[in-house]
Amino acid sequence: MSAKSSRREGNARTWRERARIFGPAVLLSLAALIITYHYVQPAPPRHITFATGAEGGAYYLFGLRYQAELAREGIDVTVRPTSGSMENIHLLQKGEADVAFVQGGTGASVDAPNLRSLASLYYEPVWIFVRRRTGIKRLTDLKHRRVGIDQEGSGTREMALLLLADNGIDRKAANLLPLGGEDAANALRAGKLDAAFFVISPRALTGRGN
Repeated sequence: MSAKSSRREGNARTWRERARIFGPAVLLSLAALIITYHYVQPAPPRHITFATGAEGGAYYLFGLRYQAELAREGIDVTVRPTSGSMENIHLLQKGEADVAFVQGGTGASVDAPNLRSLASLYYEPVWIFVRRRTGIKRLTDLKHRRVGIDQEGSGTREMALLLLADNGIDRKAANLLPLGGEDAANALRAGKLDAAFFVISPRALTGRGN
């Protein structure tokens, strides 16, 4: 056997040995890359638009708190004020918002199979405030009254309409006005409303009254 043939056989054995040693590692690395590509979630975006609620309201203020917290993680958040939960759902559907606050119990009539709930944050009671000496003691007493049910696009409005409908009251049976939040509270105090619906945290100033 010539020296040249011996070198070729030696090189072949060397490559076979390397393949036996490093081949499994290469295959494992390739498998890891495939698994990562298919199953590991991508990193979160560095900028998101957060649909909240009316400026000065609880949802808007919570949005500002999330903005500050996420900024520490290097995520830029645009806090978008809105009229409320229903508008937030539509913004999500249209791709004009990435994340939004949505009041529990709203959106049941909206077909949104592409939306997902991330978490439940806290309970929000339904408040119905009435003026004194109006004789209003139950929902059926709101017939022929001036009632603030919040503005179009708000979750409070949808909830109020559902509760009123369950008690036989529609727009023909009562004067339903698009007033909510501080505007509704001020109208109650001024005698421009007989009753108003609120869906807010017990800590909200409007819900405490004066």
